[in-house]
Amino acid sequence: MKISGKKYDQELRMWVLKCPMCDKIAASASEEDMLPESTTCEFCEREPIYEVIPEDGKLFIHRNKFPRFVGEITFGSISDIENLRMIDTCVDVKVLGNAMRKAGEFLIKISRR
Repeated sequence: MKISGKKYDQELRMWVLKCPMCDKIAASASEEDMLPESTTCEFCEREPIYEVIPEDGKLFIHRNKFPRFVGEITFGSISDIENLRMIDTCVDVKVLGNAMRKAGEFLIKISRR
């Protein structure tokens, strides 16, 4: 997952790039200019990866691991993710359901920040 969005951590007194999935620091530097614009989280590389992508004034969630999909984030009354577009063909309902559940958990986790 690509991590961007530099933040200053008062406790550490450093500029950091934190992973929204595992909340671990992926990169840090004493000066903002010394921190890269983006990086990846080495801790989440083995886990299913989700990204939130803004496009045309809307937010989309993208899963980068099988079963890959893109869905519009709506936080609606019926579902948080709508207009799902599958990239991979997945016939196993349990696998797809598990991926969607984890996507929902990811959205809840990052919305609390």
